[in-house]
Amino acid sequence: MARESGNLRGEAHALSDLGEMHQRMAQPEKSLEYHLEAQAIAARVPSPILIGAVQANVADAYLDVGRTGEAIEAARTAVELNERSGNRMAQADSHRVLGDALRDAGQHAAAARHWRAALAAYQELGDPRAEEMADRLGTGVSTG
Repeated sequence: MARESGNLRGEAHALSDLGEMHQRMAQPEKSLEYHLEAQAIAARVPSPILIGAVQANVADAYLDVGRTGEAIEAARTAVELNERSGNRMAQADSHRVLGDALRDAGQHAAAARHWRAALAAYQELGDPRAEEMADRLGTGVSTG
C-alpha cells in the first residue's frame, strides 16, 4: 500500500520490516535483499533517522551472509549517521552490529569498544539487549 500511494517512508519501513522477518526466519539472503531495497528507498527520503536505522539493518544483514568487510563499512556509516541524528536506539543497534562485525574480523578490542557503547545506550533506554551486551563484554552488569 505504501508503494502504491507513493509513501516512500512507509515503503522503506515495510521493506525493512520484511528484511527483519526473513532474518528471524534464518533466510539471510532474502533479508539482505529487502534491507538493500529499503536502503535505496530511504536514501530518497529526507530523514536522517530513517536512513541511519535502515543502514544499521543493512550492516546486520551483511554480517548474517558472511560479508564481514561490507558489514563493517555499513555499520561504520550507520554509527556516524545515527550519532548525528541522535536516534539512541539506532545508535545502540549500529554499535552492536559494528562490534559483532569487528569481532568476526578478529578485531576484539575495537569490538569491545562498540559493545560498550551499545551497552550504555541499551541501559539508558531500558532495552533488554543490555544483558546480551553485558554478557559479550563479560561484565556481569545487571540491568534490572
